[in-house]
Amino acid sequence: MKEAAIQGKPPVYPFPTHSKHWCDFVPEPSMSQRRLFQAIRRIVMYEYKGKGMIGPVLECPDERFYIDIALWCGGLKFAIEVDGPHHDNPIQQEWDERRNRYLQSNGWHVFRIPVQFLNWGSEQVARSILKVIMDQVTSHPQKQEKTPS
Repeated sequence: MKEAAIQGKPPVYPFPTHSKHWCDFVPEPSMSQRRLFQAIRRIVMYEYKGKGMIGPVLECPDERFYIDIALWCGGLKFAIEVDGPHHDNPIQQEWDERRNRYLQSNGWHVFRIPVQFLNWGSEQVARSILKVIMDQVTSHPQKQEKTPS
């Protein structure tokens, strides 16, 4: 993790690799993913401190997939996926839909953000996402969910 921080990359947190479906590599986040991650991290650190939010984590591993940006709050799990132009391909859309179903069946609330939205500003998109997350957290009863330590 220290090497990633030294090279100016956000650290990827080590999680156990106990699943046989585990990827053998950590995907390199795109510039758009990094910009959104940094905006979310900045807002969480300064504006949502003390509200029970954990994360964000960049390229967070789940049992079968890496999630672009993951957050936990109020016992709920949130997966934020930044979709580039290749997600317009029908084959990729089918794969994305399967992935969404898998993540949702494992308790994740999935946000898919088209990369073009980030042209409006990562900060504005991050604020919109975090507002929706906080609305969902306040409308759901608290439940104890495993969160990373």
